[in-house]
Amino acid sequence: MCIRDSVKLAVHAGADVVVVDGMQGGTAATQTVFIEHVGIPTLAALRQAVDALEDLNMRGTVQLIISGGIRSGADVAKALAMGADAVAIGQGAVSYTHLDVYKRQDSDSRPSPTISSAACCSTRAP
Repeated sequence: MCIRDSVKLAVHAGADVVVVDGMQGGTAATQTVFIEHVGIPTLAALRQAVDALEDLNMRGTVQLIISGGIRSGADVAKALAMGADAVAIGQGAVSYTHLDVYKRQDSDSRPSPTISSAACCSTRAP
């Protein structure tokens, strides 16, 4: 099933929000075969999801959140410009936070990675 069909199925089932998570996100803590051969890039998935919502005349009614591989402000701007209502940022923010924590620690005592993070950028008011 492609992204477009999955989004349409979710909308027909009554979803108020659709979250599309592209293949570029996460920690890559899986088998190589999945990393190399499963999924599509985040922004390509976003385009298909926006098209599906437009086909159903539900764009603006069903909120579209994109995540996966969003690593910079430029990535956020691209996703919002392409039609996402919100952008979820997770692993990228955690990675940068960990780097800062590690820099401040002695080389002998590394902190355990217990920091969890989720940020969301949106074009809509809460």
